[in-house]
Amino acid sequence: DFNNMLTVILGGLHIARDALAGDERTARSIEAARDAARSARQLIEQLLTFGRRQEVKPQPLDWNRLIEEKSEMMRRLLGSRMTVETQLEPGLESVMLDPGQASQIIINMVVNARDATESNGTIRITTQGRRSEQERWVRLSVADDGKGMDEETRTRVFEPFFTTKGEGTGLGLSTVYGIVEQNGGRIDVESSPGRGTVFHVDFPEAQTP
Repeated sequence: DFNNMLTVILGGLHIARDALAGDERTARSIEAARDAARSARQLIEQLLTFGRRQEVKPQPLDWNRLIEEKSEMMRRLLGSRMTVETQLEPGLESVMLDPGQASQIIINMVVNARDATESNGTIRITTQGRRSEQERWVRLSVADDGKGMDEETRTRVFEPFFTTKGEGTGLGLSTVYGIVEQNGGRIDVESSPGRGTVFHVDFPEAQTP
């Protein structure tokens, strides 16, 4: 129901923006309102995922392609003070994952890395295949050079509504955790005070017919 109301709001703002195209100041205000409505829609998606009520359609997904497609969105989220570096393994195998959920994983992890970095910093996104005799996984990693976490914070980082920032919902990383668990993956975090944080997300390779 709330998504339906947001659809009406976004549609009305789109019409208003076109009607006032010559007024740059008003157009910027309308665009800010649209961004807020889109953020509200993303929050609804997180709540649906957390409650396991989101409709999902897993399909073969290429992490490298998705990261390239979301590069512009990530730059907008991070602003001018942050730098994004990518190291994407060529020929990476696909994983079975709903594209919407995959986008939530990337965006939530990047936003978390941004919030953990108090000044100008770098966020590194890497992909790699991880194979052994028993297992064939694909890994997505997001690293920041921020302040890091102590052990108590690290053990609670995936708890719903837990946040150390004093603002926000505290649902970002718990949403990521829920998506990973729902799709047979695994997630791990490496961090210590003053040494930044790295999140690793692993999913099984998609089975080739």
